Amino acid sequence: MAYSPLTILLIEDNPGDARLIREMLAEATAPDQAPSFRLIHADRLAAGLTLLAQGTARAVLLDLSLPDSQGLDTFLRVRAAAPEMPVVVLTGLGDEATALKAIQTGAQDYLVKGQVDGNVLGQAVRYAIERQGLSRALRKSEEQYRLIVETAQEGIWQIDADSQTTFVNRRMADMLGYTVDEMTGAFLFDFMDEEGWQIAAAHVERRRQGIAEQHDFKFRRKDGADLWAMLSTNPLLGDDGRYLGALAMVANITERKQAEAARARRERELATLYATSLELNSQSDLVLLLPTIVQRAAELAGATMGGLYLLRDDGQSLELVVSHNLPQNYVGAVLQLGEGLSGRIAQTGEPLTIEDYDRWPGRSTVYAGSSFHRVLGVPLKVQNRVIGVLNVTDDRRTGAFDQDQIRFVHLFADQAAIAIENARLYEQVQRHAADLEARVAERTAELRIANERLIGLERLKSQFITNASHELRTPVTNIKTSLYLLERGKPEKREKYMTTLNNETELLQSLLDDLLDAASLDFGRTQPALAPVDLGLLLARLVETRVALVAERNLRLDLVADPATPLMLADAMMLRQAIKALLLDIADHEATGSRIVLYAQPFTAAGRAWGALTAGGDAPAPTPEEQARLFALASAEEKTQGSRLADTNLRLAVCREIIARHGGYMAVQPRAGRSSIVTLWLPAAA
Repeated sequence: MAYSPLTILLIEDNPGDARLIREMLAEATAPDQAPSFRLIHADRLAAGLTLLAQGTARAVLLDLSLPDSQGLDTFLRVRAAAPEMPVVVLTGLGDEATALKAIQTGAQDYLVKGQVDGNVLGQAVRYAIERQGLSRALRKSEEQYRLIVETAQEGIWQIDADSQTTFVNRRMADMLGYTVDEMTGAFLFDFMDEEGWQIAAAHVERRRQGIAEQHDFKFRRKDGADLWAMLSTNPLLGDDGRYLGALAMVANITERKQAEAARARRERELATLYATSLELNSQSDLVLLLPTIVQRAAELAGATMGGLYLLRDDGQSLELVVSHNLPQNYVGAVLQLGEGLSGRIAQTGEPLTIEDYDRWPGRSTVYAGSSFHRVLGVPLKVQNRVIGVLNVTDDRRTGAFDQDQIRFVHLFADQAAIAIENARLYEQVQRHAADLEARVAERTAELRIANERLIGLERLKSQFITNASHELRTPVTNIKTSLYLLERGKPEKREKYMTTLNNETELLQSLLDDLLDAASLDFGRTQPALAPVDLGLLLARLVETRVALVAERNLRLDLVADPATPLMLADAMMLRQAIKALLLDIADHEATGSRIVLYAQPFTAAGRAWGALTAGGDAPAPTPEEQARLFALASAEEKTQGSRLADTNLRLAVCREIIARHGGYMAVQPRAGRSSIVTLWLPAAA
């Protein structure tokens, strides 16, 4: 196996001393062996620190008197650069005091120049390296021990022969609510009540006898609370067997003890409640059930009287429905939420106990003629919803009910609330069964009416198709006639025939567009993209684009827009399509010289704001009363109408469907020989 010599860094400014040390290290190796040391040399501290940073040196031979550093500061700078590096100080006869200070601050050894040979120097270097390694291991071991003790999840507690605390870790102090300093020096018996003194004294005596054991013990915390702990204790004995103290590992088991006590208490409560709940749930008659609930609650609390309130249908008041041994018959008494004890409980949903009701300032005037002392009231809840209040009371004893009584009554109230709700549900089922036959008959009648309505809608659909076919046939016939005349008619009338042909073609195109719009809407392919829309602005722009078209027919188009009209929630493109169809329909039914008027107005109905549009030939401005009447008719019609395309007028059908898909309504007022007056309502944007 290859052997690597130890690299030693020599920091020495005297060339002669450096050469001598190199020779002495060479002497420290037997002639037939490989060199034990490899020396690297620096004549200044700065150069030495540079070599030291390379990490190859195993030890440093350091002269304290250098050109760039003098005395103890030389060693301190080396130690700061490499805290774990073993350092042997080289000194002259007059510098031994400084060398001793260096050893006190961490140097491993010092050698006086001229008083050492190769073997001494070699041993000093080897011992320095070994001692530094042992010191490093010891520090690491101490740090690990300290870490284990201070981070342990268990408390560690040591006492001396007089039961005085000599050591606790932080975990132990935290358990009892003290600091480590507060516990150190205190007696073991300072951390328990009088009952614990005798128990602890017996345990200490067993430690004196050399007995180790594990046991549970109750300590008293600094804040007065109990701390239950499991102790694993061992005696500390001297070499002569003399008792020196004890050491304990302490685990906090307070939660476990509390859980055990709660479980035992819960088992007792459940046994009692189980027997009572069997009796309650076997009773489905609410009249018989309620008195049983009050009687059992009074027995559980050791009280003589009680009452039961149920929340009335208004949700704001309680009515006493059961009176058990009360001095007067208070059945039927009503308390508002927040009034008296029961009213407060119903309002807060929390139990309430009064030690002397006669002296309580919050008592209700309903019971002014009777005397009550201690009272306990608890809410009756179903799925966190208060349905009533159960209270028990005494006319002889004052003072508080104990916690077990309060808990028993509270748990019982939960069972009672479920029993009451079950009884109510049973009564509802009975009533429901009685009503079921009538409801079936009513539903059958509704289905019959719906069937008749479907038949009527089918008839309207057929009529719609017939009318649409008729409207299509007219321009087609005219187109055929115009084509015939173009071919065989008088040449001087060709321009007239072409004009007729163009007009009829445009009419046919318009009818086809309307049919496509209707088909698209009927099959639900077009859904509005809703956004706030200014109705007045939309109408103004639409009027601008339609003035020329209307003028061709010798008609006039006017807009009357109320500035208070709210923004409407609508798809601007679809809304424009609906109004265009409406204007075309009105124009087709108006005589030459007529005036088409558009009114934009605000409107309020059904608890919300709307934007209203009224259009028609020479239509008068609608009054608020007329608007309300038409809106009521339109909304009622919408709820019963199966298809908005049931209108036989194609353009009005398209318009109605678009408005309905916006959540709005449409009313049509037919007029003989003229266009209908149409009113549209769209919901206002929020």
